[in-house]
Amino acid sequence: MLVEALTSQWTEPSSTPESKRKQARFSPVPPPSYQSGGLLTAAKKGNTERLEELLALGVLPDDPKEQHGSGGSPLVWACGKGHLEVVRILLASGADVQAMAKNGITGLVWAASQGNLEICRLMLKAGADLTSKCATGENAREWAVELKYQAVVELIDSFASV
Repeated sequence: MLVEALTSQWTEPSSTPESKRKQARFSPVPPPSYQSGGLLTAAKKGNTERLEELLALGVLPDDPKEQHGSGGSPLVWACGKGHLEVVRILLASGADVQAMAKNGITGLVWAASQGNLEICRLMLKAGADLTSKCATGENAREWAVELKYQAVVELIDSFASV
């Protein structure tokens, strides 16, 4: 449900001739980095080598050209895809821990909805906002409760009480 909410504004190109014609007329053009294998693609695929290469070349982790069509940053996508090492690298490179997609999904919300305890821990230590809600109205804790990720709920609660 959460993945569909984030990806609803951008879908991968279909291979049928009919869909290609429709996409050519109606689909938004993805950012150039998405087509060329930039930071966003490296983050989504968990490609730490490419990610570090691009960061070393001066690509900024929050560069608007590195945003997904839905507005999701490389950090948001790395959190959602469960790429712990990519999340570490992006945070160390100054990525905005509060970054969110157009529908309000943050890296913490997406990681919590996937039950990813370690990414949630990393995001919380980096200062992720516990109260940030996505377009459906839930925050990270509420997603974890709804999806029965008790360890994530307990982790979030431990940060909320500090």
